Order: sequence, then C-alpha cells, then structure tokens
Amino acid sequence: MKTTFLAKILILILATVLLSTVLTVLFFNYTGISIFAKQKAEELSPRAKFIAEMTGEYLQGRVGSQTFERAIGGMEYRIWDASVYIYDSRQTVIAYYSNKNTSRYLGLLSKYVANVLSGETLTLPITDDIGVLMGEPVLSDDNTVIGAVFLIKPMGEVETALGGLVIALVISMLVVVAIMMIPAYFTSKRMTRPLKQITGVALSMAKGDFSVRAEEEGSSELVSLAKSFNLLSDELSNTISRLIFEKNKLRAVINGIKEGIIAVDREGYILYYNDGAIKLLGGNEGDKITDIVAYSDVSEAAVKVFDDEPCEHQGEIRTDGKILAYSVTPLFDDGKVSREAVVLLRDVTESARLEQTRRDYVANVSHELRTPIASIRSLADALNDGLIKTDADRARYYGYILKESIRLSHLIDDLLELSRLQSGTLVLEKYNFDILELLYDIPDRFSTLAQENSMEIVLDVKDEIAKNPMVYSNPERIEEVLVVLTDNAIKHGEKGEVIISSSEGEDDEVVITVSNNGEIAKEDIEHIFERFYKVDKSHSGKGTGLGLSIASETVALLGGRIWAKSADGRVEFSVSLKRKDVE
Repeated sequence: MKTTFLAKILILILATVLLSTVLTVLFFNYTGISIFAKQKAEELSPRAKFIAEMTGEYLQGRVGSQTFERAIGGMEYRIWDASVYIYDSRQTVIAYYSNKNTSRYLGLLSKYVANVLSGETLTLPITDDIGVLMGEPVLSDDNTVIGAVFLIKPMGEVETALGGLVIALVISMLVVVAIMMIPAYFTSKRMTRPLKQITGVALSMAKGDFSVRAEEEGSSELVSLAKSFNLLSDELSNTISRLIFEKNKLRAVINGIKEGIIAVDREGYILYYNDGAIKLLGGNEGDKITDIVAYSDVSEAAVKVFDDEPCEHQGEIRTDGKILAYSVTPLFDDGKVSREAVVLLRDVTESARLEQTRRDYVANVSHELRTPIASIRSLADALNDGLIKTDADRARYYGYILKESIRLSHLIDDLLELSRLQSGTLVLEKYNFDILELLYDIPDRFSTLAQENSMEIVLDVKDEIAKNPMVYSNPERIEEVLVVLTDNAIKHGEKGEVIISSSEGEDDEVVITVSNNGEIAKEDIEHIFERFYKVDKSHSGKGTGLGLSIASETVALLGGRIWAKSADGRVEFSVSLKRKDVE
C-alpha cells in the first residue's frame, strides 16, 4: 500500500505540473498582460502612499526640502521602479522624474489631476497612452487634500517584463518536470509524517498522557485532523481534571464527616477508607487501618456480605469502651454482580448510654416509688386485718404510714420540679441581692442537724466578698441549692467540720463552696449530678437521689456553674454566681 500510495502521488504531481505549464502559457497569452499590470499597480500602491505621506509632511512645513528629497530618493526611477510626479493643491507640479517622456506624461496626467485632488485614489493597471498609472492624494492632518502623487510604469516595460516572465515560467516548469520526481518521494513522506505523529498522539492519549499535542501542519485536512485531536485531548484533559476535582472534593467531604467509611472488594482488600474510620476504630492519624486490631471484626463482617445473595448486613462491635454500629452495603455492576461493598461505621456509644440511662431512670423511679408504697400497703393491711390490738401500736402504725406518705410526696415533688427545670419553659427571675444574708442563715438552719451527726458548720467569708457581697441571680433558688448541698454534706459526710466558704472566681464571679470530710470515687464524681445516682449502690441511704440533679439544673438555668471535687479526704461542692447581668 505504501508503494502504491507514493506512485499515485508521483503520477499526480507529474500530471499536475505538465497541465499547469500548458494552461499557464495559454492563460498568459490571453490574460497575462492585464494580470501582470494589476500586479504592478498593486506594487506601486504602497510606494505612492509613502511618497504621499512624505509630501504631506513637506507641504505642511514639517520637513525641509533636503530632507524631503532624501526621503523620496531624489525622484530616481530605479528607487521607485516608476516615474514620480508630485502636484500641489493648485495643480502645479512641484517635483517630477525628468526623462524624454516627461512633457508627454505631464500633458497626459492633466486630465487625472483634478480627480486625485478631489480625494480619489486612482489605479489604472492598463492605459493605452501611459501604461500602469497610480494616483494617490496627499492629505493634511485634518484630512484635507493638499496635493497629489502619480507613479507611472510604461506599458513597454510591463510587456517586456511579462515576456521574460513567461519564458522563465516555461523554463522553470520544464525543469520542475525533470527534477520533480526526486523531491516528490520526500514530499510524500513529509505528507505522511503528520499522520504518523497524530497516530503517536493517539497512542499517548490511550496511555493516559493528555499533555501531548499533534502538530498542526500539512494539508488543511491534516491540520483539521490535528486540531480535532488536540481538541479531543483538551476536552479529555478537562474532563479528567474535573473528575479528579470532583473525586478530591468527594474525598474531602467523606474525610470531613465523623462516620467511618470503608470500601472493600470480595477478597477483603481495602479500596478506600476515610479518617473517621481510623478514629472510630481507635487508631491515630497516619496509622494503617489494617494494623488496627478492631478492624478484623469489620473485615469479617464486610466479606460475609458477598455470601449467597448479597444484601445489606448490620451489626455492632465493641472496642476501647465504645460501641460501633456498622452497616455493610454491597455495590452491584451492570450485570447485577456484587464485586465491592461499602462499610459505614457509626459511634452509637452515646445513644446506647442514653438508652441505658432511660432504662435506669424508669427502674430507679419504680424502685423509689415502690418502697414507700409497699410500706404503706403492709402497714395498712395489718391495720385492716385487725392485727394491731392496742391504741398505742395503732398510733405508731399510723405514724409510719404518715412518714412514708410524706416521703412519697417529697419524691413526687422532686420529680415534678426536675421535670419543670429540664423542660426549658421555666423562667427564673434574676436580680442583685446580698449573698451574705444566705450564707449567714444556712448555719443557723442546720445547726441542730449538724450536732445530731457530730458535726460543726463553719462559715468562711473572704474579705473581698465581705466588701462586695452583691450577686446577680435568684435568691430563693440559690437558697434551695445551698440547702441541698449543706444537707448532703451533713447526712453523707464523716464527723468533723462542714465548711461553707465564699471566694472570688474568674470573670467577676463569686464561688460558694460547701465541703465536708469524706471521699467520693472518681467514677462516681463524673455521674454525681445525674438523676437517682447514689454512691450507695444499694440505694439504702437517705434521700431520693434527685437533690443534686435539681441543684445542677437550677444553677444551669440561672447561668451559673456547679461542680464537685474529692481530694485529700474532703469532698467539695462549688457553685459560681455572676456579679452582674451578662445576658
């Protein structure tokens, strides 16, 4: 095919040259003179414009006569390849090329001067009496015609040049016919080179290199083909760039979510995972997910999804004190065959804890309500059955019933109060009041109870509080909080001093601390303000377990803080109060 293609090109070139030679000679015999004259006229046009510009500069006084003569070459014929004649606006010749035909040319030009001075550019390729004539108006800065320039190429010179051109053309074409066969081969190879280069570009694009470009050279078809390939390469490169951008954006989004995402194939090989998966499984940034111990459970669950009929699989794993819920979803191709799967990991520890808290709350409420109700029922049954014979015993039983009823009433009141505080609808009024009035009142109220428990209440007021005792809060609610803290300190503390102190806190706060001898374990401190939470796991101690919860919710609603600390054999409960309105 290669030899045939080259042979066809050689024959085509040879036939084209021979045919063009014959047609050129015939064409020049009939139309050559006019075409050549037009060509000469076109060659004279920029020269005439240049001379007109220089003449305009001269006539407007910008250049001197010597400069003007040097610029236009002294009107020499060999410089402009034509005779030059320059007129001013009064149709007076101010410069011309002098030869034997000057007087005749000046007479013939007289009929054209007026036209050029009117602003017309005159181009006459063929005139029987002159030859090739070019007329250009000379314009001033305000586009007023101030002169005219004429260039004349005699017809004899045109015909002589044309004849030489025809002879040279015929000879050159004959020479071309003789030697064209040799370069034709190399020309054909050069014609095929762009095709080879485009083929190489296509192969590079197939390998993923979209930076290569085809050379846009050769015939228009080859240039069009190269441009098409380059356009294809640009579009593919842009498409791939957009896909990479979208992929990176998706990766950033996936890495930004807290849930863990892991993609695996049928063999369990990891295709992708995000940072959330590493953190949820207990790893650190930079760790390989396969090196994390907890991943083995996820891997086993992920591979199982491909067994039998692939379907979504869910479950839970426990690691590092956390509960992780996983969901494995198979991915199907066009043939409905599952080859990959995506694992979604979520930390459900908090929701599980909340669910357990709900269960514990219901159980605690049931337990706390059942105890007084059971006591009341057993006492009432004994009275109803007539088992209590004496009035003294009946009065004692009635006292027990009253005591349990009061206990039950307090429990219900505490539950309702806690519910109101946690509902978010309760609004507590706040205003400035003297905190020392409450602090001095508490020891008096609990002095008897403290003595019964072999304790002593000590009030410690710092000087800065004594000087400025005003706080911004609700005195009735703060009093309830201090009563709860002092009551707990006396009932649950060891013998010794119960110290109620006040001091300056951060951000212009007053900190009130109630401390007693004793100790609370670290794991209990974290939950001490939860509902029904008791350090005594048997729940046999005094109280309902709601007092600290009510105190915590009250302080939070008032915009303060409450916290507990146990160290060096003492337990401290602290409350911070603002000195001014910060809302």
